[in-house]
Amino acid sequence: MRENVPSSRRIGLVLGAGGTVGCAYHAGVISSLEHHLGWDARQATSIVGTSAGSLVGALLRCDVGPADLVALSRGTTLDEFGTDAFTHLRQATARRTPGLVDLARGVRAPSVLGLLRTLRHRSVRPALLSMMSGAREDLSESVADLDALIGSAWPTADLRICTVDANTGLRYVVDRASGISLGTAVAASCAVPGVFAAQRANGRRLVDGGVHSATNLDALELDALDEVWVIAPMAGRTFHQLPTRHIQRFIAAQLGRELRSVPKGMPVRMFVPGREASTAIGIDLMATDRADRTILAGFLETGDQVSSARDDPKPVAPGLLAS
Repeated sequence: MRENVPSSRRIGLVLGAGGTVGCAYHAGVISSLEHHLGWDARQATSIVGTSAGSLVGALLRCDVGPADLVALSRGTTLDEFGTDAFTHLRQATARRTPGLVDLARGVRAPSVLGLLRTLRHRSVRPALLSMMSGAREDLSESVADLDALIGSAWPTADLRICTVDANTGLRYVVDRASGISLGTAVAASCAVPGVFAAQRANGRRLVDGGVHSATNLDALELDALDEVWVIAPMAGRTFHQLPTRHIQRFIAAQLGRELRSVPKGMPVRMFVPGREASTAIGIDLMATDRADRTILAGFLETGDQVSSARDDPKPVAPGLLAS
């Protein structure tokens, strides 16, 4: 029997970072939630998006449903929308990015200004960000198509896009009150340092929100919610292999800290890649040849998780995030 989520439930949806493949994982999980729970992610009371999650969150708020998210992740053009915006957005997340060797070659000594900003703001991030050579690839032209899709105003439903101010190293959450276009906000949240150019807005240089956190769950206004659902493509088993296990531990610890900000007794549903999904995702998050496998794995694992939770509900424990 299918569980149905009451329409009155105020759900905060956290959409984490994860590159091109992460978008496919989001699509698989969101489609599975609709299939198994009858819950459409467009109904979320609040959405917090980081990097890939910012793009998915913006699409949801632009009334792109679960089935269309799957189609977009698979590279299908949606003619019924009467715009090429989605084609451009898909291309924006599928840029050919430099390999690890190329990135390593681009690292330079921290700038004096970066070091001074690190001292001033008591954050190591400005110095680290100053070590990445300037990127030539600019996402703004592609992602700005979102602005053409919805007009000059943001969606009325709550959407929070997480970026990082490259000058201070501090998180900068962009919403409809920030005076920044939706396209610019998404481009900034996806601007991986050393890969994509920072976006300038409100006198700031904004880069990937994943520099602060892969999830940014604590950007939700928790007092306005009944429960929290988190989709985190980079958590779980994604980096479980030995060479990247330190990344897995870091993400799990960070997400664990964010979970402690959730009021006691508030339900949290966590959707992270298991064995099959992590194998499909791999560690090259910008790969463009594994969308189908990732969508299917995310769909099936989410269905199994929902069924298990219905039969034997258990509270979320931060220690399980890296299992």
